[in-house]
Amino acid sequence: MNVIIISGRLVRDAEMSTIGSKNTPKASFSLAVNRRFKREGQPNADFFPVNAFGAIAEFMGKYGKQGVKFEISGHLQQDRWTDRDGKNQTRNTIIAESIEFAESRAVSKANTGSNTASAPAKNTATAEIDDFAQIDPELEDLPFD
Repeated sequence: MNVIIISGRLVRDAEMSTIGSKNTPKASFSLAVNRRFKREGQPNADFFPVNAFGAIAEFMGKYGKQGVKFEISGHLQQDRWTDRDGKNQTRNTIIAESIEFAESRAVSKANTGSNTASAPAKNTATAEIDDFAQIDPELEDLPFD
């Protein structure tokens, strides 16, 4: 099974292009994911290249701005090729199958210092929300113990 789920911030705005004879939308971007634990001398984050296609790519073209935090689920794809010097090269890329905002607009605005995260959508442009709901367990009857 090949499944990956990551949460992080866009390094820069998503780059849009089209592929194939049907001009399918493609979004390419990198996600910075903070490391949970850091050893001395190591970086604080890892950077993962991501590609999205179709409606998900269109969503990223509209809302994929630098600094916005997203949760991405998809699969890992390894590309292999031989470069001009005859050396074998590989690159791992995440192919997005689902993308959602990972924080509210207010938090995202505070973290990015702009209005770039003012998108009123939860995922692939199908559902609209204003902000994440805040649940107080003291006041709500939760359906589990």
